[in-house]
Amino acid sequence: MYLNLKQDIKASIKLIKLIFFLLMYVHFIACIWYYLISGNKEWIPPLDFVWGWDKKGAFFDQDEPYKYIVSFYTSCLFLFGNDLGARDNEQLFFISIVNVMGAIAQANLFGELAVLVYNINKKAIILQEKIDTVNTAMNHLDLPEEIQEEVIRFIKKT
Repeated sequence: MYLNLKQDIKASIKLIKLIFFLLMYVHFIACIWYYLISGNKEWIPPLDFVWGWDKKGAFFDQDEPYKYIVSFYTSCLFLFGNDLGARDNEQLFFISIVNVMGAIAQANLFGELAVLVYNINKKAIILQEKIDTVNTAMNHLDLPEEIQEEVIRFIKKT
């Protein structure tokens, strides 16, 4: 708000900030989820059911980057409210809380994106409102077409 930049640059910075905080939220949830599932090592990732790798504990035998990516993916699924097969009450409670927080985060995300898109197009919207108002006034005054076109060109130039 206090930066001396153009509106489109400010909107880009806000979008980058929004994406950054979304990624931080997903990362934070992924880390907590991995901590919860590493306690009993009974959880099977959702894609392992699809690919047929549903041996208990096989996920925990993988390398760390793979476990992080799967946990991050699972956290993204939590954000959009998917059910991921909790194995105990602790995991079920965590998934419930994260799904509610995810719904709130989604509402916030879409609301912020709507405001950003509106701010980017604000000048065009204001200009179109002026043109509509002037057109209505000129039609009520029954001005000739040439004068109406000249007035519209003048408004678009200023």
